[in-house]
Amino acid sequence: MATRKFGQYKPIVDKDNTPTIGTLFSGGGLFDVGAMLAGIKPVWGVEFDPNSPSLSSAIAECYEKNLGRHLIKKPVQDVDFSSLVPPDFLHCSPPCQKFSLSNPQRGETDNDLELALTTRRAIETLKPQVFTLENVVPYAKSLSFQTIKETLEKLGYQYRELILDAADFGVPQCRKRFFLVATNNLIPLELTLPKKLSITWFEATVDLIDDLPESTLAAWQWQRLPFDVVQEFKNEADTAYLIERSGARNDRPLHLRTANQPAWTIKAGLGSDGKGGNRLDPINLYVKGKILRPTPRFLARIMSVPDWYELPTAMSIATTILGNGVCPLVAQQLLTALIPYLEKEKLPMSDPPVNEPNSLEIVSDEYLSADEEKELLRLERVVERSFYEAGSALRKIRALRLYRARFNSFEEYTQERFGFTRRQPYYLIEAANVVDNLKSECEPLVHILPSSERQVRPLTKLNATEQRSVWNDAVSRAQGKVPSGRIVTEALEALKQRVREKSLAPFPYNEGDVCKILVKGNPDLKGKGGHWGVIVAINNFSADIQLADGIYLAKEENLEELPYTPELREKAKIISDRLYRLSQHELEDSSKAFIAELGAEPRVILSDLEEQILNLIEKNVNLLDDAKTVAIMDSLEGKKSVLKE
Repeated sequence: MATRKFGQYKPIVDKDNTPTIGTLFSGGGLFDVGAMLAGIKPVWGVEFDPNSPSLSSAIAECYEKNLGRHLIKKPVQDVDFSSLVPPDFLHCSPPCQKFSLSNPQRGETDNDLELALTTRRAIETLKPQVFTLENVVPYAKSLSFQTIKETLEKLGYQYRELILDAADFGVPQCRKRFFLVATNNLIPLELTLPKKLSITWFEATVDLIDDLPESTLAAWQWQRLPFDVVQEFKNEADTAYLIERSGARNDRPLHLRTANQPAWTIKAGLGSDGKGGNRLDPINLYVKGKILRPTPRFLARIMSVPDWYELPTAMSIATTILGNGVCPLVAQQLLTALIPYLEKEKLPMSDPPVNEPNSLEIVSDEYLSADEEKELLRLERVVERSFYEAGSALRKIRALRLYRARFNSFEEYTQERFGFTRRQPYYLIEAANVVDNLKSECEPLVHILPSSERQVRPLTKLNATEQRSVWNDAVSRAQGKVPSGRIVTEALEALKQRVREKSLAPFPYNEGDVCKILVKGNPDLKGKGGHWGVIVAINNFSADIQLADGIYLAKEENLEELPYTPELREKAKIISDRLYRLSQHELEDSSKAFIAELGAEPRVILSDLEEQILNLIEKNVNLLDDAKTVAIMDSLEGKKSVLKE
């Protein structure tokens, strides 16, 4: 089965006259990624949810890391659109939670209507040449959508309403979404979208599976699996499945997907435990006798997110970005079909960037110059001689699109000209990239470089440092000679074993330990440095720690144990439990500030005044009985002067 990789290199969209796009409700910018793949430059986005400020900040940080610092981090209602550069394309993906069929409390709200009115204001102010909207299918029947559609009609836009399934566009996921496309061009809007055959989740992720961490199925999952599937698992059958992990309280059969099917819809809440923490196993995989846990990159592949897009390590944040996003491949093909509706002076000066085998290829009627013909002939001779020179030559042919005069795509060219399979030229290009790395960094090994593509193939999945380390080890194993592909594979397995041994070291903390937080690069713990909490659960390589305002996932390097006796640990746990329970209620700002202060510095004993104030707050949210409250009030009456201070 062929592997389908998504882009490893970010497109360059800074050429003169490049079409531009602005996005509302931008999230992590996945629609913007699709725009870049179509040759369109994101110039601004708007993203901030005042109801979830910490999550919004993490999502905004991810957007800026991948797409640049042009994100407006404020609610869309507060944006002055007249101060923004009018883009050629304007896109919005309003929040879909209240319209999703999976939400038992769905129903349009005043906030949804307010966001629609804000979108109307953006269209009226910016007057984009092309406007697009994406949401779940029920949104099409909402009053919010009718408000936006009436605005487009009033301004003279042509529009079409579409329901698109991502699986029809080369995305390894069944994901039906409602789209509206509108143009203010006089050209009749006759949109023809190229549909591709669906690929499976296994094809899209097979190169990641060997590195996924192992896991186990919960008892309720085993009980709700079909009998024949259970037997396959027990017999360690050479098959592959995606297995649903959420839905423990339901009694319906589990969602399953075989290796020959696309995945089901990736949803935003998949990676959250519902309490602000991470669900380590949002789904499970069974592959050849092993139960595995997906990584954010694995789920990103299922969304067609390019490999150059860096995701947060926290599963809850990553799945929020992915589940609320638009599949970049769908956005790319939709926007590519809309580019002809721009004014002529806004049409792109060059074709959209071609970065990976799954990118759209544009057929050209251009002829090559005499110099280009000579260069093509020279490079073709090289391809026929050496794997490294072949990879380098193919890389250049592809980058300059020297095949464009006679062939529709790079794959068609290499198949017709050299008899290559679809994947073979990419093996050679990847191998050349590895050799370039070894030549530039491994000075002692300059004269001991790979002599065949098969020797290099095991290294292509590694980063530059790992490539050099494994090749160095392989040369040593070959006693200073060029190692065979088998020896390189052995060296790679040795590296994986070292990583596994390191990761399997016992976690040094236990439930009930009281620890101080060290942020150390964990975005989930931003702003929590120095705060204290109690470990409430131990995972394989991390712990769930209960702080004053919630439960957080922390690795070993994020924790510093406080040297408390068992008696003091128990006292600290009582205080921690009280603070955590209060944080789950709606509190006044003064109460929140008091609880935050108690959680900021380690303590096992409260002062009399702190105890009395905490009791009053507990009473206010019905966590304390009336008799105790009366006693507290009597005690506080005599300490009014202290309270005033």
